Amino acid sequence: ANDQQQRLSDILLNTYIRALLRLAHKPSLAACIIHQDEVVWSNAYGYYDRENKKKATTETLYLQASVSKTITATALMQLYEQGLFDLDDDVNDYLPFDLRNPNHPEIPITIKMILSHRSSLADDNLHWIALSYIPGDPDVEGFPYPWLEEYLTPGGSAYSSTTWSLDKPGETYYYANIGFSIVAYLVELLSHQDFNLYCQQHIFKPLQMNSTGFRLRDVDIKNTAVPYEFKNGGYFRHPHYGIHVLYPAITLRTSIEDYSHFIIAHMNGGVWNDVRILNQSTVEMMHTAHFSPRDKYNYGLGWQITNKV
Repeated sequence: ANDQQQRLSDILLNTYIRALLRLAHKPSLAACIIHQDEVVWSNAYGYYDRENKKKATTETLYLQASVSKTITATALMQLYEQGLFDLDDDVNDYLPFDLRNPNHPEIPITIKMILSHRSSLADDNLHWIALSYIPGDPDVEGFPYPWLEEYLTPGGSAYSSTTWSLDKPGETYYYANIGFSIVAYLVELLSHQDFNLYCQQHIFKPLQMNSTGFRLRDVDIKNTAVPYEFKNGGYFRHPHYGIHVLYPAITLRTSIEDYSHFIIAHMNGGVWNDVRILNQSTVEMMHTAHFSPRDKYNYGLGWQITNKV
């Protein structure tokens, strides 16, 4: 009877998910359920490459968008555990250029502010960001300096008056992708390693996330979901692309299989499969809102904080 109930539950769940995919016009999806320290259910649906009839699996790689920030923040917090900085340090103690909100130049911007979207960096400059979307893999040699300085400081070639808010640093939540390019740059400065290489050595390899990467050159493109857009009643196939400016914030490509290892580590105090990537106290700090819990948007250190259901 239990087996029959389980089969019926699976049929109903699979039917429900396939119906949602059709309604939402999504070509494919991969999902899993994690309980404690293991994946108890996983499945994939649809075609990740419609033209070539390639079915999605739990090992298909998907572009993770802002979920990428969880990895980028984890990389920096590993260096925090080595005593290389304090969260309340002025970021200018480490950057080779001066980072200040020109509306409040007297107020230091701390690393904690950047990790929690409280630095007073405001809207992404869409004109310059759009120019950094490149079909294929962009040349990231020299990322991100001097581009960050040109983008963030008055008088820079990519600077806009909308880059900074009128609010004081630490005062208000503004979701700023560029802040996590700064986070990745800090990883490079403190570790003396390329950001991608650091993540491979200290996060992906220990967690056996063997298919995961931030750049197209680091993943199997044939196993990566095509970025489709549904319009005019059909699916428009975009080329795989890279983003020179914001790749540490939005271009992680991973599978549900790989990413579950990382999620389990964060759910279990920094440990997956007896491999520790963070101390429990650090994980708890990352999952805690560091500013007013009464705010509409609560953000920890690289993680959105929501109320438990």
